Amino acid sequence: MTLLLYRKTKELRPFLFLFITILLGFFPGKAGAYEVPLVRGSRLNIPETWVLTGEDKSRPCWFSPDSRGAVEAMFWEPGTWTDMQTFADDVRPENAQGQIIAFPCWGGKAALADWTFTLSGETFRGWFLLVLDAGVNIRLSAFAADEDFSEMQPFLLSVLDSYSPGPRETLSPGAVSRFMEFSSPEYGKTGQIINSSFQGQNISWNNSLAAAEASQKLIEREAAVLSAYAGIPEIFYPAWKRYYRMVYRDTYSRLAPLAEALNNGPLPQASAEPEQAAKEILSWLQGFSYGSIESVSGLLSPVTACSSATGDCDSLVLALLVLLDRYNVPGLMLLSHQAHHAIAALQIPGKGFRYVDEEGSWLAAELTTALPPGSLPERLNGVSDWFAVNFSYE
Repeated sequence: MTLLLYRKTKELRPFLFLFITILLGFFPGKAGAYEVPLVRGSRLNIPETWVLTGEDKSRPCWFSPDSRGAVEAMFWEPGTWTDMQTFADDVRPENAQGQIIAFPCWGGKAALADWTFTLSGETFRGWFLLVLDAGVNIRLSAFAADEDFSEMQPFLLSVLDSYSPGPRETLSPGAVSRFMEFSSPEYGKTGQIINSSFQGQNISWNNSLAAAEASQKLIEREAAVLSAYAGIPEIFYPAWKRYYRMVYRDTYSRLAPLAEALNNGPLPQASAEPEQAAKEILSWLQGFSYGSIESVSGLLSPVTACSSATGDCDSLVLALLVLLDRYNVPGLMLLSHQAHHAIAALQIPGKGFRYVDEEGSWLAAELTTALPPGSLPERLNGVSDWFAVNFSYE
């Protein structure tokens, strides 16, 4: 991965504060209805080194390290708006031009807008996410100076995609990923019927090509974000963790058809012992062909890995952990920069290599070689830089 060197350009801070002040003047009654920081279980996963600024915690605002990008969140009481068009008209920046497309999301309504607006002679462009009927009413703004927009776009979309309105949605794709899925020509089609042998029994599930395509696009975007932190260990490792957590979240519900096929067939969730489930799903994934994707990320989406029976270490680890969560098997992803490898670590009994942290002792599981839990390939002997990624959202 290469480090993106930020070039010096105009700072957004003075213009952003002016923008917020003017914007509030447009609809003071609405703005005063319910402005709070992330509440009622809602979450926003800001990229590393972005800075929270200002003292008003009811309107959190973050800047990129070079002040070329900004994110601002505004919240209102649920029900303040019921119609998306009215909501968009009320919160649109003055004289903003561009497209806005509405789509269903999280059981409510969402809209994604690409708006360009002028303030004090400066032109800005940004992505705006509006959400109704899924938690609080929210407008998330992620924008940059017009000439910086293309370069900053992966970061801006990443922030919007990290928003979840409540605990349940932390395991559902973000709004941007959902938008990409709904925008696909494949959306609404039957998809692929995948057949596979699991412990001698046939399982079958529907693989949505629109969902798989959206998932891969998220991975490539997040890899572009991650590349900005390469070469700086103190910020790269937290950014690495964020990268995989974004992919895990996007993957979780997209693997639900496979999880249901296992549940309704050879591995019922109600009766399977956690250790049994761990060993059987691990063995199944170990039987896949080794392969990746030629792209910035090099990471084949876990959805496609399972449908094609092909994957590499990190895509298969993610698939394993997503599936085992249904069987109440806690797990970690262990990453080694030294070995350029990823393995799983599971809270199940067994002998062999264990990763120990404050949460307990975790039995290692290698995905790219047919080895039992606790056993690792010889080439991993002596690896000392294992870094754990926990996917718990508690």
